[in-house]
Parts: sequence; structure tokens; C-alpha cells
Amino acid sequence: MPLYHIDTPVRIFKRPVTTIKKFSGSSEAVMATIYARGGHKSVECWGRNITPYRGGLLTTSERFQASDGRSYKWRVDGRDFTRLYTDDGTSTPVATFNSGPMGPFSTSRPPRLAVAPQGMPILDDIVATFVHMDRRRRERQGYSTVFCLDLLLFYIFYLGLLLIYVFGYLNPYGFSNL
Repeated sequence: MPLYHIDTPVRIFKRPVTTIKKFSGSSEAVMATIYARGGHKSVECWGRNITPYRGGLLTTSERFQASDGRSYKWRVDGRDFTRLYTDDGTSTPVATFNSGPMGPFSTSRPPRLAVAPQGMPILDDIVATFVHMDRRRRERQGYSTVFCLDLLLFYIFYLGLLLIYVFGYLNPYGFSNL
């Protein structure tokens, strides 16, 4: 069974580049790279461009051509599920991602990507395009890494101002004796 390692280093002023490594026995190789350039993202798997593209303006579904020559479609089904289908109209999913239950009263279950047996020959393509789709899903839901980092820096800045105000206000001698 192949193992994958997904790495997206935090880059403050540049768009992140995601690298996916595949481990097989004692060897490892960079299997896929996901680039974000401006508003355009590209997915390369084993040197082939398999970037998913939208089928229309009002859809969240994205299509790509896999290494087996067939076209596949990722479809976001609500908030919790993302499913991969062959792009021939069949309704049997090739892969399903369940983000797990969310909320204060839900049971704890980790997110998982389940791949059907017919998806195993294109497993590398599925993993690479899934990482791309999951990033897009998170961005749509407002969980963008850049947004979170900006929000964190915003709070740190205002916390610093608050501390200066409180200690400056409580210090009868002014800021020079801090």
C-alpha cells in the first residue's frame, strides 16, 4: 500500500507550493506538485499536467483527465462530502472524502478519503487532484491559510497595542520607566 506525505510550507508573501511525496518500501519520490500562481493553480503528477478545470461558471465540480486516459469529475456534495465520479454519467463514486462530523454534539471521527477498487490504478492522480480540491473547498469555506495568518497577525498587533495602553495607563511614570 503506498504512503504519501503532503507538505505545504507556510509562506507569508508568496503563494504556497504543495509537494506530495510517495513512499514505496525504502524509497521516496516527489510524485506531485501543486502550484498557486495568482488566481491560477496547476497540478502536476509524475510530470503530467492534470489540473482540474471547472465545467461551468455556477458549478463547484471540476474535471481532469487521469493517467488511464479517462475523464473524471470531482463534485462537492454539501459541506462534508467530496466525491469523484467517472465523467460518463455513472453515479457510482470512484473516491469519497468525508470531512468528518463537525459541531459540539457530534462524535469524533477523523476525515478520510476512501477509494473504490476501480480507482486504485489512478490512485496517484486521485490523491494529487484531491489535495487541490480540498484546498479549494477550504478556501470557499473561509479556511484559507493566508486568511488565518492575516487574522493571527491582526490579533497579535492589537493585543500589543492593548498591552501598551494598559501598562502605559497603569504606569504613573509614563513609558520611559517600563
